[in-house]
Parts: sequence; structure tokens; C-alpha cells
Amino acid sequence: MKRFKVRIEIAVFIAVLLLTALVCPAFAQFGGFEASQFEEPQNAADLTEMRQQIEDVTIPYQERLAVANKVKEITGRLPWTPMTSKEWNQRLYEQKATVKRYQAAFPKLRCSETRYFLFASDVPPQMYREIQALLDRMYGVLCDKFNVPFVDPQQEQEGAPAVEKRNASKSKPVRKNIWQAKCVVVVFMDESDYNQFETRFFNQKVSSGTKGLCHQMLDGTVTITCKFNKDKFNMYSSLVHETTHGFSFMRRVAYPLPLWLNEGVSDWTARTLVPQATTCPAKQKQAVAAMQKTHSLGGMFQATDHLDPWQYGAAAMTVNLLLKRNPGAFVNLIDDVKDGADVEQTLIKYYNLDFAALANLLGRACGIPGVKP
Repeated sequence: MKRFKVRIEIAVFIAVLLLTALVCPAFAQFGGFEASQFEEPQNAADLTEMRQQIEDVTIPYQERLAVANKVKEITGRLPWTPMTSKEWNQRLYEQKATVKRYQAAFPKLRCSETRYFLFASDVPPQMYREIQALLDRMYGVLCDKFNVPFVDPQQEQEGAPAVEKRNASKSKPVRKNIWQAKCVVVVFMDESDYNQFETRFFNQKVSSGTKGLCHQMLDGTVTITCKFNKDKFNMYSSLVHETTHGFSFMRRVAYPLPLWLNEGVSDWTARTLVPQATTCPAKQKQAVAAMQKTHSLGGMFQATDHLDPWQYGAAAMTVNLLLKRNPGAFVNLIDDVKDGADVEQTLIKYYNLDFAALANLLGRACGIPGVKP
């Protein structure tokens, strides 16, 4: 009898356990338990479906853009909305109309079009040709570093100049166009013209030390402006720096990189493409001097709205160090951070370096042991 009673008790105990396993998740929906773990898969599924809608070009552009804005509400990051040929051409038509308004206000501006840029400037002809070539070369270098794929040239011909269309069948594969239509670049010789332009078209009061600006909009429109500053190579360096900001912004999602990484990539690109310029090397010399004095990066990794000039140099040297150490990991770092991953955790994931270890590594590379973040 006792043995039978024990068996009944065991059976009841097992039944209670099974019932608890079935009932508890139901209670979790009403706040009795932590519900987030049950909701996450549904959110992930919703986001996947929304991203698929954004990529579906059979859906009208404005509807896809609305979905992209919903994704931004959930994730804080706005996915770029792909364009059909018709939408792409409409955007390019609008950009060309805008450049014509620039020319009407500043008649000395001459405009030309390349595969990736609309370029307007009043600089002398030789400088004009040099800047045009520099922009295209910069695009190629950044595509290499960011692993932007090659595509059939016919896929990049919507709205291209007629000569490009005629030569498309003879062309080798080209880099995918990351801009939504093209990147507009405006360069002035005269500082007063530059200041008037910024005030008139961007409602921007320019500080005296500004050499150029990157105007990046959430609709995918990117306009780079720059002014001549006594030395053409320093101007070219500023132009590359600002255009790189636009390129970084257009990578994957409409979200800026952390300040040190954003400025570091831009200064690294400027020094790589314009080694004759003095501005970037000067900032790196300042960085070495500051590290020798303080054995610190001065909170560079945590800065959100301002870097000191020497920290630009330190950021560029840090980017260079990471690229040399593992260029593939650097692309993964950029992509994960743009998608919302924590910067330090991503550094640990791909480089096995936290901020403290990275600061120390940079210091050692400069012959300065014990540099802190």
C-alpha cells in the first residue's frame, strides 16, 4: 500500500511539473514573468519582413521609405531604400536642377558629371581636372577598403552621360554606386562666395576655421562643399576628408560612425590620397607630442561631439593601425558598428582589443609605452 501511495505522489509531482511548464509562458505574456525573451523572436521576424519590403522595388518608393522609417523607430538606424531606374533618374534630375540653381546664383561655376559625382567649381582648369580625377580615385580607394562589390557597368548606367553609355559594353566591371543617384561636390576659389553659398543654400553660418563641409541628408542626398585655402593640396585633403564622411554615411545604413572612427577614416583617406598636404601629418605630430606629455588619448574613444586637432591625428593613426593589423576585420568592425553593435565589444570580437589595449598598442607603435584611453 505504501509503495502504491509513493507511486501516486511521484505521478502527481510529474504532472505538476508538466503543467507548470505549459502555464508559465502563458503567464509571462501578462507580466507575471520576464516577457522580453518571448517577444524578441517576433520582433526579429518583423524586422526581417520589413527589410524584405524595403528591398522589394515592386513596392512604390514612398511606401518602402515609410517602412524604412519604421525600422529606424525600432533600431535607431535608417536603412537605405533601393531605387528603380526610374526613381534613380528622377533623383538625378532633381540633383542636376539643384546644381543649375547653384550656377544661376554663382555664374562662374562650371559643372561636369562622372559616374559617381556631379562636380561644380570655379577653380582654374588644371585644378578642376585634378579634383575630378582625385574624386574618382578616392571612390576607388574607399571601395577597396569597404569591400564595395564590382558590378556589370550596364547596371550603373541609369542617368549616366551618353559617352559612358556608349562605352558601357566595352567597359570592365565597375564599383557599385553607393550614392542615391550621385554625390554633389561644390568647390569655390573665393571664401566669401563659399560663405554666401552655405548661407543661401544650407542656412549655414560658417566659422572662420571651416575648410569644407559634408551635408548628408536622411533622404540619401549628399553634398560636399569646400573652399580654396592658399594651398591646393591642403584643399584637396579637406575635400577628400569631407567626401569620405559622405561615403561612410552611405555605407549600409544612414547612421554616422562613432566620432573617433568617423574622423579617423576620413583623415586616413585624406593622408593616403593627398600625401603632399601638410594638415594631416601636422595633426599626427601633435598627437605624438600629446601622448608623450600625457600618456593618454584624452577620452578620444568616448567623445561624441568634439575632437581636439591632435585627436584627429590619433584617430587616423588608430585607423591605420587597425587596417594594417587586419583589413578584413576592419570592414567587419565598420559594418557591425553601423548596424548597432557596441564599438568596444566589436573591437574585442574582431581584434581581441578593448579600448585600453588599443590605446596602449597605439602608444607602443609611436614609441610611447603606457598610453591610456
